[in-house]
Amino acid sequence: MELRQERDFGQKINATFQFAAENWRAMLNSLLVLVLPLSMIQGVVSALQQASLQRSIRENAADIPDLKPGDIEGIIQLYSKMFSSMASSQYVIIGALVGVLAQVLLAMTINAFMLAYIEQKEDSANWSFKKTNAPDITLEQVLNIIKKHFVAVFFSRFVIILALILSLIAFVFPFFYFVLPLSVFPTIIIMAEDKGIFESISRSVSLISGKWWSTFGLLLVIGICYSLMSLIFTIPVGLMSLTEAGNSETSLAYITVMAIATGLSSLLLSLIYIATNFQYFNLVERKEGASLFKPSNPSQANTPEREEEY
Repeated sequence: MELRQERDFGQKINATFQFAAENWRAMLNSLLVLVLPLSMIQGVVSALQQASLQRSIRENAADIPDLKPGDIEGIIQLYSKMFSSMASSQYVIIGALVGVLAQVLLAMTINAFMLAYIEQKEDSANWSFKKTNAPDITLEQVLNIIKKHFVAVFFSRFVIILALILSLIAFVFPFFYFVLPLSVFPTIIIMAEDKGIFESISRSVSLISGKWWSTFGLLLVIGICYSLMSLIFTIPVGLMSLTEAGNSETSLAYITVMAIATGLSSLLLSLIYIATNFQYFNLVERKEGASLFKPSNPSQANTPEREEEY
């Protein structure tokens, strides 16, 4: 399967599921080792955080005995105490750090796998044909790529978060516009083009320029698919959370289910990163042709940019 080529809207969606179907075994090997354990820890922390929040609500509600449904002042006071308790909870800080690290490793694992796929596909001597016509990508190959770029990608997340917070404080519209270029391509640009944090952000904005809606539409469709598929994990968690609401202590069963559901949901989330990468390769080929990547067909090297079709 050729990754670095122009694709229209439907082709990118088809390519996302085709790539996942053809390479799920090899990707799973890397995801189980690099992503799943941390995602499950994130689920455990999330379960403990929810239990802590529920206890805080009960305790703060008890401190306001005359609280009634229409008591606006009392409700504001309750939520003020609740958010104060959340801010001081160790689970919030731990959960945020684990969550960022888990997402960084997930994105980098998928990116590294696809870059190793391209590299190995170009090296015909190491190309192992199977029924799926896909190369064998090892954990070692993926890990080597991740180690090379981990520091830059990890700290880029905090730079991006800060930039989004500042844009949200300044104006609402810039936040909704910049959330896409700031969050979609910087990681793959750092890893594929070996650029720095700010260079990757600038290039991401440049690539998405004029293609904002097609990028948004692609991620929206894949996001809906992911949400529907992940219901198999979120529904049991939701049902169990209702039974846990009145308990003073979090049950081991709930923590276990939360950890498993979070871990498996993170594996499904790979679809979004695969789709993002196909859009990245598509935009690079449309806007730059052979300036960055070697074309699979030399006669297509100077193909002019065409308007993307939905």
